[in-house]
Amino acid sequence: MLIEDGTITRIGRDLPAGDADVFEVRRGWIVTPGLVDIHVHLREPGQEHKETVATGAAAAVAGGFTAVACMPNTDP
Repeated sequence: MLIEDGTITRIGRDLPAGDADVFEVRRGWIVTPGLVDIHVHLREPGQEHKETVATGAAAAVAGGFTAVACMPNTDP
């Protein structure tokens, strides 16, 4: 997959690498745009012992999520 200026421009084998970063994709891996989790519990304020915005966002990024929709279950 050749990505130029953030856009996929070509898909196929033997694409020109030029000075681009090259990543070897292994069998079974999935290439996808950023994922969206529409049901997260960030628990801040009031229940920081369970989760915070910082820890929840870090977990989302580590899992390939680029957006989250946080549930309104905070205290207050």
